Parts: sequence; C-alpha cells; structure tokens
Amino acid sequence: MEPKHPNSIFKSHLEERRFQDDGINSAKKNLALTYVNAFVNAGFGKDLLILAQESNEDWVFKCKEDGQTAAAASLGMLLLWDIDEGLAQIDKYMERRENHIVAGSFMALGLVNSGVTNEVDPVQAILIEKLETCRETDLKIGALMGLSFTYAGSARADLLESISPIILDPDNSTALQAVASLAIGLIYVGTCDEDAANSILQTLMEKEESDLDNPFMRIFALGLGLLFLGQQSAAEATMEVCKLIPNVHTASFCELIVETCAYAGSGNVLKVQKMLHLCAEHKEDEKEAIH
Repeated sequence: MEPKHPNSIFKSHLEERRFQDDGINSAKKNLALTYVNAFVNAGFGKDLLILAQESNEDWVFKCKEDGQTAAAASLGMLLLWDIDEGLAQIDKYMERRENHIVAGSFMALGLVNSGVTNEVDPVQAILIEKLETCRETDLKIGALMGLSFTYAGSARADLLESISPIILDPDNSTALQAVASLAIGLIYVGTCDEDAANSILQTLMEKEESDLDNPFMRIFALGLGLLFLGQQSAAEATMEVCKLIPNVHTASFCELIVETCAYAGSGNVLKVQKMLHLCAEHKEDEKEAIH
C-alpha cells in the first residue's frame, strides 16, 4: 500500500479556482493539509507530504507559528508507535530555536509513545525535564500535552505530583494552568480522582471574577469533566461544587461540561432532554449563553 496525499482526500483537482490564495488562506490551507495528512497516514510510517521530503523541515517552514507546531507534532501521528524511528526523526526538531517547532516536537514525542510501555520510559525523562527547565509558556504547554498523550488513562501519581503545582501556582499564565488541567484530565480520565479534581477546582475558586471570563476557562472545565468521564452519578458532588465558582457563567459552564462527560454514552433520556432544553434556550446577551 502507498500513503495518501491530502489532495486526494480533498479532491482539490476538481475545484474551480475562483480566486488566488493570499498569505492567510495559504497558511490555513497548509494547516489543513497537515492535519489531514497526519490522520489519513497515521501509523503508516511514511507519507507524501512531510517524511517524503528530502529534508522534512521544508514543509514545517511552509507553515506559520501554530501551524509549525502542528506540522512538527504530526510526525508523532505518522510514526505512531515506531519508537526508534520516531525518536530519530523528532530529535532534530527539539534543538531548534523556534519555540513553535520545539513545542510541536514535544507533542510528537508524546504521540509516538502513546500507550507504549517502555522500561526505559524516555518520554517522562525528557518531558518532565523540559517542563521543569523551560521558561517559555508555549514550551511548557508542548511538554504537558506530550505527557498527556503518552500517559492518557494511566493515573500515574508521580505525574499528578509534577503537574498539580503548575495548576495551583497563581503566578503561571491562565493558558498554562488550563492546559495543565487538561493534561491531568487526560492522564486521570474517568478515575474521579479527588486530588486531581481539587487542584482544578481550587484554582477556579481562587481566581478573580473578571479573570473567569477568560476563554481558557473552557479548558479548565474540560479537564475537570474528563476526570468523571462515564462515571454518571459519581460526578454529582463535583457538579454542586462547580456552582460555587465566583462567576455565574463559568460556574454554569463547568457544571454542564462535568455533567456531559459524566453521562457520555449512557443514553440517559433525562440528561438528553436537559441538554436539548439548554440548546433551545434563547439568550438575549451572548455572555449569558453557556452552550
């Protein structure tokens, strides 16, 4: 079998060219190509876009900023579970000067090792060190996502000890705290772990009401919800605590996300009716809308 090119998925040769791509559209197109290429060739070990280049850095530099992060991270999908080749391909990006590329390489490292049991455990050794030594927020975010990809569902106590302080430290940016919450949610998914939930809830409780309007609050909510994924009534106490968050919109959103995750896949008719009712509500003020 041969790898597929994203254009064969898009059927772009059938499109009518009505206008010429400007810089913005070109960047968006490259980002779309990166994602499609990663998913359609996941674990295949080769592709026609990145690894096929004489220098696979070529495609990375056709992208911009977050697109470079996605392009570097996509190597992890293409080389999924191929530890030796994956580490060799990713290593060259970990020493780059561009933070977006380095952050992507951290994510790629996590993806390559996703769910893999390794006595040496190189991912923890590398990414925990990066998490502790890197000062830039985007590099820390890359390391956190890499750890969450590798250890999703593992419920490892040592990772909770390393990541919880990042969530609780008020000097960290809201973005970093939010991604750390998401990482804990992925690592402890469906465990209802009290310590993990308390770390996220405590941080939300201690924030100023105005800070709770930040869009990153949605990431906090998702991290919290993942802890109770599929656990149904076990989330009831946490849902009640969510009501105490000192911002009514964020409190409602967190409660809804936790409830949604807790009853995901349950087929609970009452919960479905409740969600449909929320979808049908008309909010005059956009800030009042939580769905």
